[in-house]
Amino acid sequence: MQCVFWRRKLVTRIPTNHAGLGLRSAADLSLPCFLLSSHACKGLINRLLPSLNLETPYGDVNDAIDNWSKHHDSSPLENGSSLG
Repeated sequence: MQCVFWRRKLVTRIPTNHAGLGLRSAADLSLPCFLLSSHACKGLINRLLPSLNLETPYGDVNDAIDNWSKHHDSSPLENGSSLG
């Protein structure tokens, strides 16, 4: 029974060009999604709460950027943009 479960799980992760479904796990997507959402809502937060001054990354965003840097050669702060 467990063997069938793991085989199905692996098939879902195989890229579509290799006859898989190409799905990614939530754990693989959580960090880039968090960084993207932090960057996307920064402008709105600055307009709604200008006293916060989110020009520099804060707490959880700093931790996420550090975690990203440990696992990737590129920075999430490319092209002069800033997160936070």
